Amino acid sequence: MADDIKNRPFAALKNLQAKSRERAREVAREAMSNKAEEQAKARAVEEARLAEAAAKSKAAAKEKTVPYEDYGYEDRVSFQQAFSGVKPLHQTERKAAKRAIKRPPSTPPKPIDREARAQLDALVSGAVKFTCSGSGEDFLAYRNKSVRKTAQTLAEGRLPPEARLDLHGLSGDQAEESIRNFVRQNHHQGRLTLLIVHGKGKGSAGGESILTSVTHQTLMRGVCAPIVEALAAAPPRFGGHGATFVRLKRKGGKR
Repeated sequence: MADDIKNRPFAALKNLQAKSRERAREVAREAMSNKAEEQAKARAVEEARLAEAAAKSKAAAKEKTVPYEDYGYEDRVSFQQAFSGVKPLHQTERKAAKRAIKRPPSTPPKPIDREARAQLDALVSGAVKFTCSGSGEDFLAYRNKSVRKTAQTLAEGRLPPEARLDLHGLSGDQAEESIRNFVRQNHHQGRLTLLIVHGKGKGSAGGESILTSVTHQTLMRGVCAPIVEALAAAPPRFGGHGATFVRLKRKGGKR
C-alpha cells in the first residue's frame, strides 16, 4: 500500500508526458495537413489561372479568324474563282515540294577596288594634312603645330589609352577596315586616346611590319583623318614601335 502511494506521482508524471507527446504529434499532423491543403489550393488556383489564360488566348485567336460565311458575296465569289481546282497536297507531296525549293545562290562579295578606295579616301580626308617626323620608336605625326605637344605627350606615354585594338593575324585589308571601325566607334563614344597594336614585323621581309604602314596610312587619310589629331609610336612599356598611340579630336571640336 505504501509503495502504491509512493509511485502515484511518478505514474501521474509519466501519464502527463505521454499525453504531451501525443498532443505534439497531433499538432504536427494538423500542421502537415494544413500545409498540404494550402499547397493543393495553390495548385488549383494556378491551374484555374492557366486554364483561363488559355481560354482567353483561344477566344482571341478565334476572333481574329473571320469565318467564310461572314465575308460578303463579292469576296466569296473572288475566293472561289481564285482557289477553284486547288487540292491539298498529301504529306509526301508537301515534303517533296519543300525539297524542290532551291534558294538563290549567294552573291560573293566584290573584291575591294583599291584605286576607287584611294580616290574616295582622298575626297573624304580633303585638305587634312599631317606633319610626320622620325621613324620606328621616334615616329610622330600631327595635324598642326597646336597639337605637336600632344603628339610628344603620346610618345612619352603620359596619356593612358582608353581603348585598345590588336591587329595580329589580320591581313592588310582586314586591318584597314578594323582601324576605321575602331576609330569611328570610339570617337562617337567620346574617347580620346587609343592604342593600336600592329607588331614590329620581326617575321616580315626586311624586318618591317606591313601592318605598321597600314595603320599609319589609314589613320592619316580617308574617314579617320578628319577626327585624328596626332599619332606616335608607343613607349616601350606599351609595346614600343610595335604599337601606335592615337589622339582623337573631341566631339564637336574645331581644332
